Amino acid sequence: VQSYQWAYRNTCTLFVRLEERHFEEMNNLRAGVMSELKPHCFVMVELPKWDKVEIAYGSLCFILRGSVSLVQILPQAYQSTRASITTGGFSFREGKRLRRRYPPGHVVGKVTFFLAKSDRVMDKQLAPQIVVSSKYGDSTELWVLKRSSWDSLPASLKAELTTMLCEQLADDAQHASLQEH
Repeated sequence: VQSYQWAYRNTCTLFVRLEERHFEEMNNLRAGVMSELKPHCFVMVELPKWDKVEIAYGSLCFILRGSVSLVQILPQAYQSTRASITTGGFSFREGKRLRRRYPPGHVVGKVTFFLAKSDRVMDKQLAPQIVVSSKYGDSTELWVLKRSSWDSLPASLKAELTTMLCEQLADDAQHASLQEH
């Protein structure tokens, strides 16, 4: 078992922070990438559970502690009733749908980040919201990389991150196809 696998296990069971080196190992990044990236990010620590992360829209969010959920608002159902429902460890009001939960070591916001540059993103009102999940603890640490900061990254760092993001997108697609069956 690799050291990052033990670290990931501890992060998910003991709710401790995933160290940058373990994030790098998990995502096949060279040592030091996260320390190069950090000055370009808005680092948000101790985000409380159930907080909406409005600043994250159109940005890449690197999860180092806790987890986030992508929640889709279903306007028709939300207007018709406001009953509270709990299912499978996820509490929400009727009219919201859990699209996916992302644990530490993942990056959220990839789709809107890349499609927004070419103005191909769906209506912001229809896009899933990023909400701090309570699944892996009471708080979350996110590093938010805005598009303007991405554009100013060194080409070599962008290339490494792009490879990792493509692998995560492929993994997301594979996971989604498994859920369909």
